[in-house]
Amino acid sequence: MSVTGEPDGAPIRAGPPIADLVAGLFGALGVCAALVRRGRTGNGETVGASLNNGMISMLGFLAANYLATGEQPPRTGNDHAIVAPYGLFRTKDGAVALAPSQEQSYQRLVDALGMPELRDDPRLRTNDLRVANRRAINAAIEERLGSGTSDYWIEKLNGAGVPCDRVKSLPEVFADP
Repeated sequence: MSVTGEPDGAPIRAGPPIADLVAGLFGALGVCAALVRRGRTGNGETVGASLNNGMISMLGFLAANYLATGEQPPRTGNDHAIVAPYGLFRTKDGAVALAPSQEQSYQRLVDALGMPELRDDPRLRTNDLRVANRRAINAAIEERLGSGTSDYWIEKLNGAGVPCDRVKSLPEVFADP
């Protein structure tokens, strides 16, 4: 929770019980490994799964960065801690979530938005620079997305190979073919 929430807000818990789900998956993986061992050696195995350790394993790059630098990762709201642009952006009639997490996806985003100035701006040439200048790039992209509807941008951006969609309610998720 210390890495989830708005930058100046309180920590926020995820909606689903992630610790329980992750521990269950690791438990199932442990059972599979134990069955392989039994098949090879004939010996049984005790399997355990820790909710706490499971959650720590899900920290991924956040834990790696902390271990490498000693710096507590900040809460970043809907922004990605180490990728920019990435997150929720307003459109003319709602919002879309953009996830161009690789340089190739970012370049496709720039092309699909028709914004070559994002490629030419020296403040935005690398992901690290984009993270450092997140407010500027987010504002420019949101201004452009405000010129069209969510449906328009979802079709255009996904068609260009940029991961993009609206945030959906559970009824919308389960009704989506």
